Amino acid sequence: MKFALYSIMIGAASANVMYQDWAPQPPSDSSSTATEFGVQSVCEGQYMGNDCTEKVCAFGLSSNASPFLSTAGWGDNLFAPGSNSYMDWYNGAARGLQNGGAHTYSECSGQGICDRTTGLCNCFDGYTGKGCRRTDCPNDCSGHGMCTRNIDANSAYATALAPDFKFASQYWDGEKTMRCQCDRGYEGADCSDRICPHGDDVLTTCAADSNYDVQIISFTDTDATDLDTHLTANGELYYTLTFEDHFGGVYKTRPIALNNVDNYNALDAQSALEALPNSAIPTVQVSADISALTVSVSFTDAATTGLQNTLVASIVSDSETCSEGGQSPLTANDASLDDVTVAVAHQALADDDATYEENMPCGNRGICDASVGKCECFEGHTGEACEIQSVFV
Repeated sequence: MKFALYSIMIGAASANVMYQDWAPQPPSDSSSTATEFGVQSVCEGQYMGNDCTEKVCAFGLSSNASPFLSTAGWGDNLFAPGSNSYMDWYNGAARGLQNGGAHTYSECSGQGICDRTTGLCNCFDGYTGKGCRRTDCPNDCSGHGMCTRNIDANSAYATALAPDFKFASQYWDGEKTMRCQCDRGYEGADCSDRICPHGDDVLTTCAADSNYDVQIISFTDTDATDLDTHLTANGELYYTLTFEDHFGGVYKTRPIALNNVDNYNALDAQSALEALPNSAIPTVQVSADISALTVSVSFTDAATTGLQNTLVASIVSDSETCSEGGQSPLTANDASLDDVTVAVAHQALADDDATYEENMPCGNRGICDASVGKCECFEGHTGEACEIQSVFV
């Protein structure tokens, strides 16, 4: 009788163990606690092993995909080796080849070997950081750039559904794969190449190929009367323009004034753009039409040929302050103009056959010496970007 009762109790306990939800559990704050098949083992601190003498190395998101995790980026009720991601349900939906698995957390991120004596990861070539969590940047960016994460260098990696995308999509390496963001004047995977001057190809002289870039800055007031009333009363609206040149340099102008005098608007914008450092825009042509609330910028200089990066225009807000705190800028708009917006667009070309001037390294009339950033012009051409024809046949 006693044996039968004992057998029933053991059977019931076994049934509970067999059918319990035993998905991998998150580690505790102070120990490496694991619960599998109803058996719990605890080692004090970050230790593991039968006698708790082996150190646990840091975990990280693995570069390898696990078929045991759901396509949504969460774990399921199947055992995922080394995974700390878990949910209370299983994603049993049909899966295609593109859904072969999701990335999971593993010791040393699956890209190194744990030294059980020290608890430190010995990373494979190309990986570095605590837990081998990120890749190396090539040649440490040659001292001419910053080693940054994909998510920092490419805004497309920042999505509203993060962090789910860290596990089961093409965005999984947003915080793992590192890349060089080169300083102004440098390019290449490791920022070792100097950028040569760009210019127009002087041998393409067809009128259809000789269009320079014109960008239209348009101001809009959601309260249609505030800006007109302010400008008519000899008031001014202050805005800034940000320009990125073909060397990768980004420059922001001083505050530019917009008032009810067209010539003043054009001259103030022109002087602000031409005052940018490093002669980013040596010369530029600007016109204004206050009746349409527009300012037009024409890139006519030999150093800014072809289609340029779109200017970024910003209204100087009345509430703007220094990022570190402190007083507001000396130049600020009236609070009634805080609802004014500004946009920039490229002026359309005359027809579908029209094109812009070239903006090519060495103007297509020379070879760029990337070691020094200078053009070696072909015979009959000279200038920084080989933009001057010196021999005429």
